[in-house]
Amino acid sequence: MPIAKANRETLVNVDSKGRVVLPRNARRSGLYAIEVNDNDEIILRPRIAVDPREIINKKTLTILDESMKNLAKGKAGKPIDLSGFGTEEKNDEEKTTTRKKTLHRRR
Repeated sequence: MPIAKANRETLVNVDSKGRVVLPRNARRSGLYAIEVNDNDEIILRPRIAVDPREIINKKTLTILDESMKNLAKGKAGKPIDLSGFGTEEKNDEEKTTTRKKTLHRRR
């Protein structure tokens, strides 16, 4: 992953309660993940709060529940034979090229 280039450096003060006011251009998100590394560098990463009920579709949860009930009752399909698929791995460059072509076609 490439390192993000800093647009500009701004000095901020820490108040008596340990608070810092972020510059206006850094207030894109109200929620940040904070990391303090071994060099005492503080890294803020913007995050988005998501309601856990919105992560997985209700229909998907219903299907999963039904599948678990069927499995508990012993209703399960036969194993699928995947031996017809080649075991050779494409190298990373070929995979990346294929992904880029696929994404380009979708646009």
